[in-house]
Amino acid sequence: PQVPPGIPVLSESGIETRNDILTLAPQVDGFLVGSALMRAPRVDLLARMLRRGAIKVCGLTRTEDAQAAFRLGATYGGLNLAPRSPRRLDLEAARAIRASAPLAWVGIFQDPEPDFVLDAVHRLGLEAIQLHGGESLVFIEALRKQLPSGVAVWKALPWDQVPARASDFAADRLVLDSRTHTRFGGTGVSFDPVQAQKWPALQEAIIAGGINPDNIDEALALKPWMIDLNSGVEAAPGVKDLHK
Repeated sequence: PQVPPGIPVLSESGIETRNDILTLAPQVDGFLVGSALMRAPRVDLLARMLRRGAIKVCGLTRTEDAQAAFRLGATYGGLNLAPRSPRRLDLEAARAIRASAPLAWVGIFQDPEPDFVLDAVHRLGLEAIQLHGGESLVFIEALRKQLPSGVAVWKALPWDQVPARASDFAADRLVLDSRTHTRFGGTGVSFDPVQAQKWPALQEAIIAGGINPDNIDEALALKPWMIDLNSGVEAAPGVKDLHK
């Protein structure tokens, strides 16, 4: 109220995420982002995340889908290396998809052997690993010590598990996903916005689980760190539908 009418108001400190921008937007006319961009390993991707939010398209199995995901605004791409997944890739196929688009790439694993994870990280240049099995705290702590500096660990948990924090699993982020009796992740079962409210630090988490054009506004309203798209934007497992 002390700023004279017609004078632009800019926010210029501590802006690191899209949620920071959304919180401040009603009070200011623009933003200056400096230190966060200077620290970012990929300035282009952070700028994209600040403008559009962080989006991962997971379960990519075709180069054309990876290219479309980047063109349409995604920042992360997911390569599923879990043996039991219908979207599973071998490392050679994953390398071809990874080379097709300048996304930040995440490898999805389920109860893996540490040597396989380390091989995939080096061969694919992964920026994060996403663990979708029953990996223990001891396992994750030991694996972290072997990962290259800067590779993040994301731990997937089902929505109906007792709410936890990423630090409980020696992880950098939690991926909150849906499960069925036979599968965890990529199930098509939609997330539960009521259950989501029970989780602490939701703004630092990644929301997944059947997110599609009909419910994405509900997911965005929770203001997570990232939205994770997979089955909700598919025509068939591993085949993305650009109209979604």
